[in-house]
Amino acid sequence: MLDDFTTRALLAGLGVALAAGPLGSFVVWRRMAYFGDATSHAAILGVALVIERFLSLQTRKVAPPQLLDEAILVSQRGVPKREVIEQLQHNSVLGEVLASGLTALSNMPHISEEDLRASLQNAGRQAAAQLQCYLGALATIASAAPLIGLLGTVIGMIEIFASQGNGGLSVGTANPAQLANGIAIALYNTAFG
Repeated sequence: MLDDFTTRALLAGLGVALAAGPLGSFVVWRRMAYFGDATSHAAILGVALVIERFLSLQTRKVAPPQLLDEAILVSQRGVPKREVIEQLQHNSVLGEVLASGLTALSNMPHISEEDLRASLQNAGRQAAAQLQCYLGALATIASAAPLIGLLGTVIGMIEIFASQGNGGLSVGTANPAQLANGIAIALYNTAFG
């Protein structure tokens, strides 16, 4: 039914959603992370995009196993009728590519092999762009989330150092509560990023 990659991607996305939601809410509610909100929103958007891609890239929607055999069968007797080509076009992404070639043959029966190949390649490029939709956004989220967490960690470290004294005038006057808060900010951002 589903290939291994898709199953693992869905399980990983659900795992991130289950972990990121409560952790992000805790971090934001406790005001322990300046960037926890941004990271949690990025995680939610990433999971939503993974689910959308999971639903859109199912085998039956991209390249059904029997589609190519059916296309060859209906085109053995010549170019199929317009209704058959339209049905093939609405079947799947591969159906759109095959239908573009059959439409070119239907419109120009004496089309050269080069022109037919160009028509199929153009349709293939459009299908590839359709299949790659949102992958750039997923890559950006996957790259940016750890960097946002690192930035929050650095801010937590700055708060730790800031808690260690009042401008260096007195030794041993560190505020333990502020020190603990800075450590918490750094650790939560590190874990969440």
